[in-house]
Formats: sequence, C-alpha cells, structure tokens
Amino acid sequence: MAIIKEMLKTIFNCKFSGCLQFACCLLVLLGGTRGARSEGEKSDGKSMVVQWVAQMVDYVVVDYAGAVRNDQMLQTSEYDEQRELLSEARKLVPELAGSEAERAALAGQLAEVVQAVEAKAAPDEVQRRCRTVRSTLKAAFHLRMVPT
Repeated sequence: MAIIKEMLKTIFNCKFSGCLQFACCLLVLLGGTRGARSEGEKSDGKSMVVQWVAQMVDYVVVDYAGAVRNDQMLQTSEYDEQRELLSEARKLVPELAGSEAERAALAGQLAEVVQAVEAKAAPDEVQRRCRTVRSTLKAAFHLRMVPT
C-alpha cells in the first residue's frame, strides 16, 4: 500500500501540461497497460512490483523523446517526472523476487538508464537501455507479455 501511495504522490506532484498527458500517466502507472503480467498472475507484492517497474520503464521509453532532444531539455516537467519514475523504480528493486545477483544486475541496468537520462543522452540510447531492463525483468523476474 505504501508503494501505491508513493506512486500516486508522484503522479500528483508532476506538472501536467494537459488532460491527455495526465490520463496517460494514470493509465501507465496504475495498470492501464494490461500487457505486462507476471508469471501466474498472482496478486502478491513481488509480482506487482515487477509490473510497476516495467510500467515505469515503459513510460520513460515512450516520453523521453518529448522531454530531451539533441542534448537539450525540451520539457523540464516531463524530464523531472521521468527522473522521479526511475528513482522510484530503483527503490523497488530490493522488493523483487529472484536472487541477489539478479537484483544487482537489474539495479546496475537501471543505474545505466539513469546515467543516460542525467546526461540527456539521445532518445535511442535511453530506449536501448530501457529495453535491456525490460529483457531482464522478463528473463529473471518472470515478467511476460499477454494479449490484452
């Protein structure tokens, strides 16, 4: 429950430029992207955490290009929101099931995403690093895609 409260706080602390952006953020963070499911569809905390981390990374993949281009910040609020989402995703890693080595590998990959975002790297580079995180979530933490 604390995680949900933190996620809601993140949503409502963001500066949204319009209703559509707000609605998209809510859908992504609160499970509107029903494609991500963990093995067995359990409602236990660990499988939910895998989904949340995936959804946060997916959000960054989709919106980063609108926030940064050619090493320049285009939308400060969007950029700050993505940094906050990555920070929250990193905080969730210790709660994931899996081995210590798997969690350490994921933490390192998330750190690489953060590093790219902080450096205002090209959107393709951030997307590539996010895809690596997504692959690890699938392979090590049993995130899988199901038809919606």
